[in-house]
Amino acid sequence: MSFGEQRRFNHPAVPQIEMGNGMDRRENVLIVDDDEITCRCMRLLLEKRGYDVEEARSGQKALEKVRMKFFHVALLEISLPDMGGIELVTSLKELHPDTEIIIVTAHASPEDTMRALNEGASAYVTRPLNIDEVLVAVRNVLEKQRLIARKRQAKEALRQSESRYRGLFEDSPISLWEVDVSAVKGYIDILRNSGVSDLRAYLQSNPEHLSNCAVSIKIVDVNKATLDLYKARDIEDFQRGLIPIFRERLHNPFTELLVSIAEGKTAFESEVTTYTLTGDARQVVARWTVAPGHEETLSKVYLSIVDITERKRAEKELREFEKMEVLGTLANGVALDFNSLVRSIRGNASLALMKVPKGSAAYPYLSHIGEASIRATNVTSQLLLFSQYQPLTFEELDLNKVILNSVSILSRLIGEQYGIIKESGAHLWHINADTSYIEQVIMNMFVNAKDAMPEGGQIAVKTENVHVDRRYCNTHEHARPGRFVCLSIKDNGVGMDSATMSHVFEPFFGSERPADAICLGLSVVYGIVKKHGGWIDVESQPEQGSVFRIYFPAASAVAGEEQKKGRSSRCVSRQGRESLACGE
Repeated sequence: MSFGEQRRFNHPAVPQIEMGNGMDRRENVLIVDDDEITCRCMRLLLEKRGYDVEEARSGQKALEKVRMKFFHVALLEISLPDMGGIELVTSLKELHPDTEIIIVTAHASPEDTMRALNEGASAYVTRPLNIDEVLVAVRNVLEKQRLIARKRQAKEALRQSESRYRGLFEDSPISLWEVDVSAVKGYIDILRNSGVSDLRAYLQSNPEHLSNCAVSIKIVDVNKATLDLYKARDIEDFQRGLIPIFRERLHNPFTELLVSIAEGKTAFESEVTTYTLTGDARQVVARWTVAPGHEETLSKVYLSIVDITERKRAEKELREFEKMEVLGTLANGVALDFNSLVRSIRGNASLALMKVPKGSAAYPYLSHIGEASIRATNVTSQLLLFSQYQPLTFEELDLNKVILNSVSILSRLIGEQYGIIKESGAHLWHINADTSYIEQVIMNMFVNAKDAMPEGGQIAVKTENVHVDRRYCNTHEHARPGRFVCLSIKDNGVGMDSATMSHVFEPFFGSERPADAICLGLSVVYGIVKKHGGWIDVESQPEQGSVFRIYFPAASAVAGEEQKKGRSSRCVSRQGRESLACGE
C-alpha cells in the first residue's frame, strides 16, 4: 500500500499527497515548539522561502493538526511540557510514516537524540538555531522524501509491468519458457579451451556431450500452454532440464543450437520434432532468444515453441490429395481410351479365332491375344476403380457376411499353400458401404498378402468393433474419434521397413511382381476406403510380416442399438492396441 493509500485509510478527509519536484506546489511544514518567539521566527523564515507553515505549541496540538492534514516536514522540539519528544515522534510516524521529522534540541542528551532518530526522525538541529542550518536540514529531508516517492513510483511501475508480463506469459497460447543456460555456456567454453576447434563435428562424434548439456539447462519458468503441450503436471516435471523430452531426433538441431551459442549468437530458430512426457511426437518451431543484458552469461533465455503438428499433417494430406487427384484424372482418361482399344482388339481376336482352325499355326497366337486383352480389361477396371470415377451405391451391410462370401471364393483361387484364418467379431456393427467395392478391397488385400508370401503362408482375417479415442488420433494422421468396424488382414510374409511403408499406397509402387501384375492393388484399396470415410493403418517389420487395419465408420443406427444392448467393443488407445473392454 502506498503512503497516500495509508493516509486515506487512516484519515479519509486528508487529501492525496503529491510528490513532485517541489517546483509546482508548496510543501507543508509544521513547527512544534512551546516557545512563541522561536515559532514565529522560523515561520517567517520558511514562509519567505515558499513553504506553507503552521504552528503547534504542544504535543497534543501537533497531533490534532497532523490528524487533519499531511505535513511534509515537522520541526519538533524534543522537550515539550505535555509530552515527551520520543513519544511524539512515534505518534507522528504512526499517523503519517512519510512525514519527515527534524529534531530541535538544546538540552536533550545524546542518548535521547539517538532514540528519536531510531524512532523515525530524519535529522536534528541544535539551539541556538542557525538559519542556514535549518534551511539545509529542511531541503535535505524534502529531497530524501522526493527520492523515496520516485523509488516507490518506480517499484509500482515495475510491479505493474511484471504483472502485465505475467499475464501475457501465462495466457499465451504459445508454449513459453524461461531458461538459464549459463551452465551450458560454461560447458562449451571448457570444450573450446580444451582444444575443440570444430564444435559441430566434435558433438556429432561424441553425442554424450549433448545429453550433458541438455541436463545442464535450468528451467526457470514455463506457462500453462507448455504444460498442456508436453502433458506435464507442473514445472517439477522439468527438474532434469530438457532430458525428459530429449530424444535422438533432437541431436542435430540441438547441436546447431550449441554451435550458435559458441559463436555468440543471441537468437536461434529451428523446426524440430519434440516429444511430450508421454512419448507423443510433435512437430514444432522453436525460437531461442537471449534476454537483453544477459548476453555474456546466458542466465536468462526465452524459448517459444509453436506446435505445427496439425498444420504439417494438413499440408501432407493436401499434397497427397492433389497427387492422387492428378493421378486419378490421368488414370481415368487413360482407362477410357485404352478400354476402347482393348474392346476392338478383343473383338477382332475373337472373330479371327472363329475363322481359324484350331490346328493352324496362327491359332495359339490369336488365343494369346485374346487372353492378353482380357487381362488388359482387368487393368482398365482397376484404373477406373483407382480414379474413383465409377459411382458407389451405399447400403447397410454386415461386413462378416461379405468376408465369408469373398473368402470362400478366394481360398480356391490363391492356392493350397496359403492358409486362411478367420476371426469374426461377435455382434459386429453394420457399415454403410458399396458391396462390390468392399469385395474389391478384400480381394486386393488377399492378393497383396499372397504376393508378400511367395513360398506360401498364413493369411489371418479379423473383424471387430472398436472405439477410437483422441490420443490415438494424435498419432495417426487420418484417424478421428468415434465408433468404427475394424477389418484386419495379417500375413507372415517378407514385411516392410519404414521407408517402404511410407509409399505403400502409391500406385505402381511395390516389390517385384509377375509381368501381368497391375501394381494398383493397395492404391485402389486406399481410394475405396477413403471414399467410405475410413482409413488404413499399417504395422510391419522386415521378415516379420504385415498387418493392415482398415477402419470403416459404424452405421449410427446400429451402433446406437448395440449401445442399448450393453455389448462390448475394443477401445483403441494411443498406441493403437487394445487397452480395455468398454461396456457400451
